[in-house]
Amino acid sequence: MNCERVKELLEQSEAGPLSAADRSAVSSHVEGCSGCREHGEALEQTVRALASVTLEPFPEHRSRKIMALVRELPPPRRSLWARLAQLLTPAPAWGYAAVPAMAVLVLALWPRGERPPGTLPAGPPVLRVAQAPVAAPPAAILGTVESEGTGATVDGKPFDPARPELRAGSEIALAQAGATLRFTDGTRVRLEKRARARVQLRALELSAGRALASVTKTGQGFQVRSCSFSVKVMGTRFSVDQELCRVDLLEGRVLASEASSVFDLVPGQSLVHESGRPERREMSEPERRELVAAFLRLEGAAPLAAAMGLTEDGVRELARGPKPPPDPASSSKPTPPAGNAGAKPAFNPVQGLGRE
Repeated sequence: MNCERVKELLEQSEAGPLSAADRSAVSSHVEGCSGCREHGEALEQTVRALASVTLEPFPEHRSRKIMALVRELPPPRRSLWARLAQLLTPAPAWGYAAVPAMAVLVLALWPRGERPPGTLPAGPPVLRVAQAPVAAPPAAILGTVESEGTGATVDGKPFDPARPELRAGSEIALAQAGATLRFTDGTRVRLEKRARARVQLRALELSAGRALASVTKTGQGFQVRSCSFSVKVMGTRFSVDQELCRVDLLEGRVLASEASSVFDLVPGQSLVHESGRPERREMSEPERRELVAAFLRLEGAAPLAAAMGLTEDGVRELARGPKPPPDPASSSKPTPPAGNAGAKPAFNPVQGLGRE
């Protein structure tokens, strides 16, 4: 008995019992033929899978709708049921192979209600139209950027003066020139050359260089994170140096925290790292003068004088420092002008006294 006949008998055995002679012939052939044995095992698995599926009753209203659509179809050359019967006829060997595929198709299209976990999907298949990914909304505009020279980059691209918007999340890197960040609430931050910072909403992450901040008091506060500490202010003028791990306070109040330590600074004080630990100390006179001069360049004399309770001239003089005392060597009598070189010198009543 050849393999084709054995496979045909195996398929028939799933529909009904075979004769004793056919069962004996198929059994003896399958023992020595791995292909027919695998075919028989596949048939058994298919039958068991179909037997484990429980179909729910087809809704009556859907049945009536389908029949109404069928009646509207043009009369075929052969009956629809006749073609389905021919497709499902198990005479050819491939007929049984098509049964599992059609069963899966019917089950996929069959409407179902609530289902326990692990069962077939509920309801008819839903047509899902692929949509283009929705673009993320643009970052909020926080203000503008003013570069003082060339070499500045924003998010890795050269700074474009035609598009100076300062957006949340932007990373600014400077080369040999500084830049000023002007926030919409009036806060100004100056990044000195070779500085690098990421701008967030009401916050600045300084990763390189020095930043001077003149924060407008709005009640929302402003935060600068640098080195190993965080600086929180409400309305203050201060500077942060990433390279020196240092905070200098010119006006207002600063709460600088590092790990579990919190330092409350007053004007004229600094928080510096000495021997690997933070330490609060008083600023020297040259350090104060340099800080005043830096904020004078950032804001001008009028707002700085109003914040410090001084006049504009007083702020400028504070930035310049005290005048040096006069040099005694330069206190000699002035020489007569060159135009009077030929004139007769005036009478000196003490000239010649003490001489012999």
